[in-house]
Amino acid sequence: MVDFTPDLKIQVHEQGAVGIICAAFRSHESGQPEWLKNASDVYRRLDLPKDESIILFLFRNGTPTRPSVVGCIDFGGMTTADIETKFRIWADPDASLADDGTATEGGHGNGGKCYMTQLFTSHSLTHTVKDGRGNRYGFVGGNPQSGYFPNNKEGRGYVVSNTRRELENVLQEFDLSISALPNDALEALKRSDGFTAVMGFGAKGYEHRKVPAKQWLENLQGHQQAKAAIEQNRVFVFSSGKALNNGSELSLPKIEPLDAAPLPHEIAVPKQLPNPDENGEMLDTGSVEGSKLVLRTSKKQMTHSLKSRHTIHGSTLAGRTTGYWEVRELSRAAYSYHIYGELILDSLDEYRQNDRKHHSSSPLIAAIQTWLSEQIDEYSSDFVKIDRLQATEEEKDELRRLNEMLDHWKNEYLQNEFGLGGQGGEQSGPKPKPNPLPSGTPARVEISLTHHRAGQGVSLKPGYQFFDMNENRIKPVPFEWDSSDHAVATFDENLNILNTHAPGTIFLSLKCKGLPIRSNELQLEVLDIAEIHLSPLEVVVGVGRRKSIDARVSTQDGRVLEGVNLIWAEGDSNKIEVSASGSVFGLALGESSVSAGDDQCIAEHEAVVQVVENEDLGEDSGGGGFPQILLSEIQPDPGSGEIPQFSASEPPVHQRPIDFERNIWWINMASPLARRHLDAARGGGSNSAEWRAYMIERYIETLVKIMLTIDFEHGEELTFETMLRRWDEEAAAWQQRVSESLSKFLDGIDISEEIAA
Repeated sequence: MVDFTPDLKIQVHEQGAVGIICAAFRSHESGQPEWLKNASDVYRRLDLPKDESIILFLFRNGTPTRPSVVGCIDFGGMTTADIETKFRIWADPDASLADDGTATEGGHGNGGKCYMTQLFTSHSLTHTVKDGRGNRYGFVGGNPQSGYFPNNKEGRGYVVSNTRRELENVLQEFDLSISALPNDALEALKRSDGFTAVMGFGAKGYEHRKVPAKQWLENLQGHQQAKAAIEQNRVFVFSSGKALNNGSELSLPKIEPLDAAPLPHEIAVPKQLPNPDENGEMLDTGSVEGSKLVLRTSKKQMTHSLKSRHTIHGSTLAGRTTGYWEVRELSRAAYSYHIYGELILDSLDEYRQNDRKHHSSSPLIAAIQTWLSEQIDEYSSDFVKIDRLQATEEEKDELRRLNEMLDHWKNEYLQNEFGLGGQGGEQSGPKPKPNPLPSGTPARVEISLTHHRAGQGVSLKPGYQFFDMNENRIKPVPFEWDSSDHAVATFDENLNILNTHAPGTIFLSLKCKGLPIRSNELQLEVLDIAEIHLSPLEVVVGVGRRKSIDARVSTQDGRVLEGVNLIWAEGDSNKIEVSASGSVFGLALGESSVSAGDDQCIAEHEAVVQVVENEDLGEDSGGGGFPQILLSEIQPDPGSGEIPQFSASEPPVHQRPIDFERNIWWINMASPLARRHLDAARGGGSNSAEWRAYMIERYIETLVKIMLTIDFEHGEELTFETMLRRWDEEAAAWQQRVSESLSKFLDGIDISEEIAA
């Protein structure tokens, strides 16, 4: 035994501890589902059916004289004892337990309080009535110390003789009358004779202006943490006195499955899985009867409106949420964009984190993640086989001939008009200088970011463009940047640079000085990075050529991410230059190195870069020469000789990472429109005018992308708005060139001899 005397006076710094607990809840989008989930838990403890479980979510716009308000009301109610023995205790592991000890969706009672303390600049409170007694208990903005409003005597356990009138007083804060509520809400009030209204005043970022109610409504409908609450309750949303969602209760977006997979695909979880970091070691998964992976399909791609559902949702056999994985981080297989599902496994609960997003890092979670990726890849491959192009050899020969004809035309045009191709593939002649922007009064401001995730201690330069009332670009007027959380990131106004400081999520906007003009709002997540891996670690690049190095980031909360803004550095800046996205440019013959990291973490291994003469590169030219445009399923890959097959979910013009290095572009023959134009039964086919027009459209799309790439490599700042404008300009120009030089091709005439001449 070791002699030990415990320190009975150990102390915890309240503000600091709460700040750590609340690190995951630093936005309205992450906080509001916590309120919804807490309201749902009230009804689960009461064991009420869905028809009687009514939740109201409320917004009110701010004005110069009144702060904005966000609220959530359930008809369960809380007693003074509930507040003082449960609500006010932080990090209570039993906070979400029902009276019989069973777990509900909630965690440690932190998320809702974190939203109250962090995202409201005035104050936030729980206004509740139960058993004829009322309480107004909460926080002053930014302070985790809770208390009664206005004091213990008036705000604690006061007599409420009329619950309906008390609710009316609450609803007035939202410019809402009780008569505007759904009849079912009034019935719920009668049954319980109580309610709980959680309210926040002065929503950070929207203190005295209009709140983005529609955006927040969409977030609630799609958020992982709100999924169970919406399924188990009837949720109604109001904004400044008006019902949203056409007055109907919220529902999860209906996902129509693929015709080839109308039913869920179930896979039993193995008893053991190999540890991906250790050779031969097998890990017990805790799988029992009922532990399974359920994969479902969506006829619609899930990358946009269904993005929030594009996950593998983790849960216990009892249905308690543990976290989730984003499918796009598990698999890049062709049909992965149509796959989502649920992993039911009790052992996941051990790795559930405070925010119930990503599971905490561990060997078992890494093994499960690898297994999930394998299952999604395998399931995806089944659908790719179904999509295979059915065409005769004669039709394939004709498709090859037409594409070779256009490819030759493209090379001639790029060489003659732009000086592209040959040895270096560089643009000849001086780059024209853009015309100076005119002055004017802005009506709109658009801001952009190259990355929406970054490390700590990293600098980003947001793009911005000012437009007048006619949507013409004008010179910027005096402005200032606004960050929703200065602890996470701040602006250097002199350099117009955003500097990141600590993990968290912020919202960025720009406002004009002296004018009521504010830009769009962007979200940036600053990551707590655990590891960084570069790939490839050996790079050969020609003088004046480029190659890309990818950085894969592992975070402390178990995610594996790409596309993160880091600090990139080259060992010898005389030999190479590396961009903020990891693109390496060869300057002079020799060897150098590249690394990437942030203030807290650096890549475990540097990438070694050899800069060589271009003739030493062979076919691997790193982007030089003429770009090649090929047909998937028809023409072979120049490197491997294999004929690639893509899926209908991938874009009509597709470029894989390996193709980027070799300047190859593919027209995706699995694209739905490509299939339609090749369908002879519909009047199409390889000789049809519709197919020839479709091919030219894809060539124009590819050539526009090539032109924009050249602009970027020559230093032009391509913000989102700039890219859209340049896209329109280049597309119009190429359409004009095509109409002049390819009119015979469109008419079905063989122009191969003309092009050769």
